[in-house]
Amino acid sequence: MKQDIPYLTCSPKTGTYGYRRWIPAKLKLIFIKNENEYKVSFKTKDFNEAFVKLTALNKWFDNLEAMVDGTANHNTGGEILTAAKSIIEQVERCLLYTSDAADDSLR
Repeated sequence: MKQDIPYLTCSPKTGTYGYRRWIPAKLKLIFIKNENEYKVSFKTKDFNEAFVKLTALNKWFDNLEAMVDGTANHNTGGEILTAAKSIIEQVERCLLYTSDAADDSLR
């Protein structure tokens, strides 16, 4: 078992690999459902498959962080624009949900 790879976890019970990363304060608005950590199960026991998924997820998370910082490289073939649109949609859905819940509580 390779235990020195950042953000890669392995369940001692099932042997399934996953991803676990601390959410910086500047990204907490984006990850509203998660409190302090972003956790994803890769649903695989194969290390090589998990490592490929880990690499892709790390790239996505780092690009997201760069977008929020304003340091994103805009020459990534539209990946950042797509991610930004997705984030905006998530935030809008959360704001609508919160607004609807507040309206319902006033009735």
